Amino acid sequence: MINMENHDKVSNNLSETLEDYGYNSYEDYYNESFEDYGACRYGRPSAMFLPVLYSLFFVIGFIGNGLVFWVILARVKLCNMTDVCLLNLAIADLLLLCTLPFLAHYSRADWVFGDGMCKMLMGTYYVGFYSGIYFVTLMSIDRSSGNTF
Repeated sequence: MINMENHDKVSNNLSETLEDYGYNSYEDYYNESFEDYGACRYGRPSAMFLPVLYSLFFVIGFIGNGLVFWVILARVKLCNMTDVCLLNLAIADLLLLCTLPFLAHYSRADWVFGDGMCKMLMGTYYVGFYSGIYFVTLMSIDRSSGNTF
């Protein structure tokens, strides 16, 4: 059996909570348009700081990972798991670094490259980011198992 007094209290508290956030009813909350919250539509944290930081990361990262890539391929034979993981980590980092000039431009101005390019670049960014984490974890497991067993 439902106690109507408690039901009314909960209903009144919920109505007050909705009104606190600017909604008059459930319909206002659930029918809100979320078009302003797209993949590349968020506030700019710092228009001067991020482009400089992204540019610095791009230049240093591209030189460093390019050298790692060249050194590993110059040796030609990939004799152990660590070499393979380092090569893949360098590729993953280069993949992530290729997105930084676009993100630097976006942090300075509006996104002008279209929604398709935004989705492709953010997908590339996340693939590079998470594959880098994966290969570092894989190298750690490989090195710890070599020391343990």
